[in-house]
Formats: sequence, structure tokens, C-alpha cells
Amino acid sequence: MSELQGLSGAPAGTLITISELHRLATFLGCRYDVDAHHEANGHWVVIFTIADRRYGLSTVRGQLRRWRRLEPLLTFLNAHCQRHGAMRLHTGSGTFSRSASPDN
Repeated sequence: MSELQGLSGAPAGTLITISELHRLATFLGCRYDVDAHHEANGHWVVIFTIADRRYGLSTVRGQLRRWRRLEPLLTFLNAHCQRHGAMRLHTGSGTFSRSASPDN
């Protein structure tokens, strides 16, 4: 995990890959929250909160993962984030959210 730098909408923290996030959630036995932020430059970034710590989603190369379009981001989250607690989508005009069902 490497340091986050210059991420809008979140304090500086560390980067985490999706596989590291899954291992951490399994080890801690808890869910994680997902926040997708639309940055001023037009890109989308994802922040995970687990055990009161915030992590930016990392690529395998250690860079902050960014999406240019919302649809691929939502496809990624739907495929890889089944153990989420809350999921929030932050746009310039508001926030959309959903919570996981208890049996999820």
C-alpha cells in the first residue's frame, strides 16, 4: 500500500488494491464503505473506509485508479464490492447512496 497524494474529497491516506481490500475485510470480519468521487478534472476515484481508515483504490502499479466515465466505474463496483456496507456516489450536484441488505 502506498501513500495517497492530492486526492480531492478525501484526506491523505494510503492506497489499496481490490484484492488487498478483500483480504483485509475478511481478516477483520467486517464490511467496508465505498465512496466514489467525481473530481474537478472529470475523473472518478474510489475511496474505501474500513475500520475507520480511508484507502484510495490502487492500480497494480501503485497509482490511484481513475475512471473517465461513470458506467465502467459502476460496473467495476458491482463486480468487485459485494461486501460493502454503504455505497455513496458524490457528484457536483449531490450524493446518491445505498446500503447493503443484511443478508448481502
